[in-house]
Amino acid sequence: MYDHTAILPVEYVEAFERFIGNDVQGGKLGARESLTQRLDEILVELDDVRHYSLEINMLELLEFNQQLATILMQKPNFILPLFSEAIQHVCERRLEESDDKYSMTRKKYIHPRLVRPPLCGSICKPNVSAIRSSDVGIIIQVRGTVIRTGQIKMLESEREYACEKCAHKFKVFADMDQFNGSLVPPTSCPVERAKPCKSTKFTVVDGSRVCRDYQEIKIQEQLSLLNVGSIP
Repeated sequence: MYDHTAILPVEYVEAFERFIGNDVQGGKLGARESLTQRLDEILVELDDVRHYSLEINMLELLEFNQQLATILMQKPNFILPLFSEAIQHVCERRLEESDDKYSMTRKKYIHPRLVRPPLCGSICKPNVSAIRSSDVGIIIQVRGTVIRTGQIKMLESEREYACEKCAHKFKVFADMDQFNGSLVPPTSCPVERAKPCKSTKFTVVDGSRVCRDYQEIKIQEQLSLLNVGSIP
């Protein structure tokens, strides 16, 4: 397994920017050019507050950079926000360079959506029963039949705070596993300096709240994928 801390966050962002960037390989249109075209389509949309998704083919990302794709699958909570940051950097350039730039507007909420994961046992589970505690926090794929869907609710997924003492700004993300989706600020200021701030008073930055749709679904194993005698 690769050590995700051996690479600086800015290096992850730069690598994802290169993946998204408009390149032509071997005389054929590669994944990076199609991603740029999709971003152009999003930027000309009229709704500036809607959440958009950018489909990322995991097999093509593996071909581009195996280490990058592997770390993404093993540490998605750490890597996906950096991927979103890279998307925003590419969008800023498209707003300046595209022939359609006068028809484009800035979109704050464009998220990577991972598709076509590699067909390996650690990622693609044959059924729900194959999921183990060691799979928590990594990307997996499992097949099943949706038997119940919950109501679509609003989830405040992100909020930015400012320290009242040192003015350091930091983001807090909703944790569905530990805090039932609540946004819990740290117990002390997380600023990284030689002399810690240690302040415990924070204020919410105006306009920093990010809300999105949230829905829970319940799936059941497909009978054809179960072993003889197993109960779904």
